Order: sequence, then C-alpha cells, then structure tokens
Amino acid sequence: MSCLTFKPSTGQIAVIINNQVFPAVCDPGCAVCSTINPSSCITCMTGLSLASNNFCNPCSSPCKTCSPTAPAFCLSCYGNQVLSGTACISCVSASNCLTCSSSNTSKCTTCLNGYSLSNGVCQAGCPANCIVCSSPSVCTTCASGFSATPAGVCLPCLSNCRVCSGTAQAVCLQCGFGFYLSSSGSCIACSSNCLSCNAQGCISCNTGFYISPSMTCLPNCVPPCATCSSNNPNSCSSCLLGYTYNQQSSSCTPVTTCPSSGCYACPLGYSLSNNTCVQCSTSTKCARCNPSTPSRCYTCFNGYYLNISTFACTNCP
Repeated sequence: MSCLTFKPSTGQIAVIINNQVFPAVCDPGCAVCSTINPSSCITCMTGLSLASNNFCNPCSSPCKTCSPTAPAFCLSCYGNQVLSGTACISCVSASNCLTCSSSNTSKCTTCLNGYSLSNGVCQAGCPANCIVCSSPSVCTTCASGFSATPAGVCLPCLSNCRVCSGTAQAVCLQCGFGFYLSSSGSCIACSSNCLSCNAQGCISCNTGFYISPSMTCLPNCVPPCATCSSNNPNSCSSCLLGYTYNQQSSSCTPVTTCPSSGCYACPLGYSLSNNTCVQCSTSTKCARCNPSTPSRCYTCFNGYYLNISTFACTNCP
C-alpha cells in the first residue's frame, strides 16, 4: 500500500503519476508545490516570490515579500522597516522603533523589547526581565521564565517553567520547550530531540526529526532518500521521485535516462524539456536551469541564492 499523506516533519509529499504514488520533496524555495510535479511551486517561502515559470525567485533586499513580476516592488517589509509605496524604508535607528510611521520614520508605532511606547516615542527603562511595558515601572509581558504580578513586576517561575501564575510563581502554567507539565505541576524533560511531549511520548520533534510509531524522535532521511536506516539517515532503503535505488551501496542515484514514454519529473540538478531530463551545468550549483542554456539558473541548491541579474547561484552567508 502506498502512502498518500506524509507527516509534515518529514518534508515529503506524495506525487501521483499514472495512478502510481511516489514520495518526493518540493524544490528549494517552495513552501507548497504541485502533487503532479514537485518542481512546480504553488507558494514560496518568505523572501521569495512565485514567477511565471512556477519557480520561486528571490525578492530584492530589503523586501520581505514582493511582486512576482518585479522583485524590487515590495509588498511587505522586515522589522524596523516600513512600507512606503513599493519600497521598504528603515525606521530611524536612534528611535528604537520596531515599526514606525511611513510618513515619519522617527515616529514609532511599536517598540523594541524593553521599551514602552508613549505618543510615538519609545522610552527605555522597562522593569527587569520585561519584554513589553506600559510604563517604565509596569510590565505587561515578561521574558520567558518570568511572570508579571498584578503590580507589573516580573518574578521568576520554577525551574524549566516558562509561564507561571502572576500571583503564585510556584504554580506552573506552561513548561519550556523540551518539557511537559505533569499532573503534580512540575516540568518533566522530554526524550532526546523532542520539541514538545506529554506523559505518553513525543508530540513534535526538533527540525530534522520525525515522530516514530513509538512516539520518539528519529532523524529525517537525507534526500534523495525516501526511507532510510533508523541509525543512519544517509543510508537509503528507498528513493525519492527522480532517483533510483542502488541496493549494494544503499544509495540513490539520479535517473538520467528516460523511458520511451518520457520523464514526468527530474532529479535536482536537471530540468525537464520535451519529456527529457537535461543536466544543468555542474559548476553553477543550479537546482533547476534553462534546458537550452544549462548554465542559466532558475533556482539554486540549498546554501545558494539566485542572482537575478546574472542568473547564477551564489553562496549564502
């Protein structure tokens, strides 16, 4: 029986081709991709926009989101910047704004942690261990591990407790990541690589791990593995779409020769053209490229970004 839905933590999707189900992963930069062709993006990750060829192209700095047809046409901005028309402009750094007015970048609308807002001005001097305050002496939101009393003072919670009663710091309401709240009100540590858990086992895992049937966290298989050894995520037992399994080496190799019916999808580093997989130039780090010009990149492998003026892949910082 073929799997039709994968746990989100695995990063895998089910692709249906000719009534057959294949495990696959979306191309780099895709948040959601087609279940017919994983290289065809539907939505993109933050900082990228969906181009007409269904690839995700980077927005121009400092856009957080941008127009698909104009990467420098900003639609939203990162913190300490505000959208003015189609551009992101920075708030005045000396004002300590988190966000500011587009007509007056020195007038704050929200403040950095540890500052309070008063008539567009961020004032320093929140109480100790305070993130957000209504005045220099009254805290409304305390740092993790502290709770505000009715008077607005942040007092520490018990060990590993992140949210506790403002009137009784010994009463834990929520534990920190990697701990769960027991019936006795204490915080108990989760198993290894577990992000959240309960008395029965793990509920969610750290990035790069998935929940096993026994409710423990095991490492995700490293692509192009679809399934792998529980002891070694690089030792494949089956492969993603576009790769073939080598039983002797427990590895996956790209499918470069298409059957007579043609290819429906290609491994990373290749692009589909007339039902044939064309290899991108190996020196360019293209994940996908123009089949007629293999050195002209459309998207890049993880760890690289696309320079949209040269269509070349460059190392990320």
